[in-house]
Amino acid sequence: KEAFDDEIGIGYLTAYPPTHWSLNLLGKDLLTYLGKTYLAPDRWLVLKAAEIDWACQHCFFAISRPEIDLSTYDDKKAEELLDAPLQLQSYVRLVEAPGHFMHYREAFLQQEHEYWLENDFPQLEKDKTYYFILYRNNRLNMQWDSLEPTEYKLLSLIQSGLTIDQALDQVEECEEIALWIQKWLIRQWLCCSIA
Repeated sequence: KEAFDDEIGIGYLTAYPPTHWSLNLLGKDLLTYLGKTYLAPDRWLVLKAAEIDWACQHCFFAISRPEIDLSTYDDKKAEELLDAPLQLQSYVRLVEAPGHFMHYREAFLQQEHEYWLENDFPQLEKDKTYYFILYRNNRLNMQWDSLEPTEYKLLSLIQSGLTIDQALDQVEECEEIALWIQKWLIRQWLCCSIA
């Protein structure tokens, strides 16, 4: 804690003093601050960890947008969703990481911070690029899922403003796409765009 305060905390709060009554927003500029000031050899790790922690914080407190009511779509009408202006729900975040940061984060959170003063940090799986979706489920718990690279790309394209049909034009066909779209709708990761 003392090292964090000395190296990051005090400088951050000096550069970005709180401007809102809610402590939930206290870290909203931490990633920006770290990007400008944190130059230690583990910079990539600290920046990615901060990004994921803020994404979890944001998703937990985000206000839901109106959900897509699947009961109003029969088989024929369901095709309309392919051309509808959709976006990711406000409680959903996509993360691309140069290691399995979600396993890494979970291992850290299993122990109190004092434990890590005396013990080695968990191993970070760095064998490939990982793709994740972070979201708040209908029980108001934070969850994450691993995504295939193509699934991640499709969701990123939808997030950028493309319809599902437009996004599909930019990826190679694969058998899982229909199942992915079904999963996104059932888990309520998508909502209608608000003009």
